[in-house]
Amino acid sequence: LEMARRHAAFAGIPDDELAKLLAFFTPVEVKPGNLLVTQGDATQELYLVVDGELEVTKQAHDQNMDSLYHLAGSFPIAKLRQNDIIGELGFYTGQPRAATIRSLTSSRLLMLSKSAEEHLACSRPELAVTLMRNVLALVSQRVQKTSQNEVQTLKRKLENSLLYANANLFFSYVIALLCIYNLTIHLISQLSISAGQSS
Repeated sequence: LEMARRHAAFAGIPDDELAKLLAFFTPVEVKPGNLLVTQGDATQELYLVVDGELEVTKQAHDQNMDSLYHLAGSFPIAKLRQNDIIGELGFYTGQPRAATIRSLTSSRLLMLSKSAEEHLACSRPELAVTLMRNVLALVSQRVQKTSQNEVQTLKRKLENSLLYANANLFFSYVIALLCIYNLTIHLISQLSISAGQSS
């Protein structure tokens, strides 16, 4: 109860009501390196991070963008810690998971299934409304944070791509100069031979 109390999703909920609300959640423990969700999966659970650290990665589906910007198959966009929320998009809209989430440490979470949320809304609508309001506030904060992280990640990838392109251009220039130099030496040698034969 004490660790759950510190999560912003339960802000404004008295301890006696929080104990009743937690009955609708299922505790989940994820070991380091294990996946919690995979991008594209059609799951609808909502997770609250109580303790630990998890990494969010997205798959680069656009092959043209991948080859142009030298993106890896997947790239990190955010790290989640205590007080973060996971899976809200699929939970409220039914859409597939938008990213893959892997636990970096031993992590503890609280999971709310769709069926449990529907039961909560029917039996304790006031708690369901408070929880949803808090979740939406957290989502708003995370969207802004994630967007900034994605911009920074792509910026770094573009900078690396430019360095790579400049290096290729430099070596191509050097090779071209060497070819011209060899051709010049060859022509001079031919002219010298021709001049010697003429004399």
